[in-house]
Amino acid sequence: MYKVFFNNSFLVIANKNEADKIKLQAIPFENEKQFIDWLATAQNNNTSETKCFTTEDVEGTFKLFASKFRIIEAAGGLVENADKNFLMIFRRGKWDMAKGKIDKGETPEKAAIREVEEETGAKKLSINRFFQHTYHLYFLKEELVLKKTHWYLMQCKSNKNLQPQTSEDIERALWLPYNEIIPLKPLMHGSIRDIIENYFENKE
Repeated sequence: MYKVFFNNSFLVIANKNEADKIKLQAIPFENEKQFIDWLATAQNNNTSETKCFTTEDVEGTFKLFASKFRIIEAAGGLVENADKNFLMIFRRGKWDMAKGKIDKGETPEKAAIREVEEETGAKKLSINRFFQHTYHLYFLKEELVLKKTHWYLMQCKSNKNLQPQTSEDIERALWLPYNEIIPLKPLMHGSIRDIIENYFENKE
């Protein structure tokens, strides 16, 4: 199953069993025009347009969708410390998690650690395991691009003060317990809410 976020909307490409599990109203995928129609509506920031297309060829259908865009790869982390708190940043009016573009020749794992260090000042980071990919569309200048982000579950063993990277418009970087993160979800991008919900649902 693939989920692609764009503004306040998201698109799901799944098989019928997957669509039934997430309890979204689904329609069979027929042709590319369905993608174009969703994009046209989702481009309006004031509109929430959720679409779930079912297909027997999930991989092929997603590749068809992704082929319409330049793909930018990034990496980031859901970082937990020894006190069972999680690393969050506040940037441009949204609560987020540290992430950034993968440099040429860099592995996603190395990029994830580098970006968390750069954006938050966190030290002594280690990766537990890969968690999930997220996909979202956004405009880079005037080009609509598809960002694929590799997310890792990470540990931080350092207790040193965090230092938000103000040059990247990060206003705050702090450790929060899960029960304080929940009320912040309305101020998160859809892909970040998805990670938070998937992690704690799978953990219970």
